[in-house]
Amino acid sequence: MATSTASIGKLNDAWRHGRTAPAGWALDPEGQSVSQARLAARHRRLTPLGSSERMGSHKGYGLATMVEILSAVLAGGRVASSPPDLRTHLSPVGHFFLVLDPRRFREAGEFEDDLDALLERLHGAARLDPHEPVLVAGDPEHAARAERDSAGIPLSRSVFEDIRFVARAAGAPFLLDGKAREEASASS
Repeated sequence: MATSTASIGKLNDAWRHGRTAPAGWALDPEGQSVSQARLAARHRRLTPLGSSERMGSHKGYGLATMVEILSAVLAGGRVASSPPDLRTHLSPVGHFFLVLDPRRFREAGEFEDDLDALLERLHGAARLDPHEPVLVAGDPEHAARAERDSAGIPLSRSVFEDIRFVARAAGAPFLLDGKAREEASASS
């Protein structure tokens, strides 16, 4: 879950598909809303969840700060406001993992049963739009995975060409190209 109005991935996707970014997703260095997705992706100044103070952005700001403390400051990674290391052109990324064993809190199976019941209640809640299901975290991703398992992964032309470039630079066959795929199949 991104603690910003939209994730950097969605912003990059808009840029790669030649779309504009919706107002309120990102800001320029002066704090003004940016709709040019490429410019917004370059500045990487995403608005906090809620986008504006009136819409509760202070909550997103608080969540983002907590994530920054746990995954950057605690882990020794680069915090968002510090410049990248110009010697390597890389930005060290910190990670934070929290592992909880439900059996330390409850009897085996109780947590899982109650979680299943909660998700079932959420899915069964009254719909705002009768044509749209009530979703919980993970539902859109599971649906996208099923769709992509059957229909393939959609790629923008620029991502396709980036993958081709990386394959060439690595001396690997570009298997997304029909001819290379046929040659790889014939040699195996």
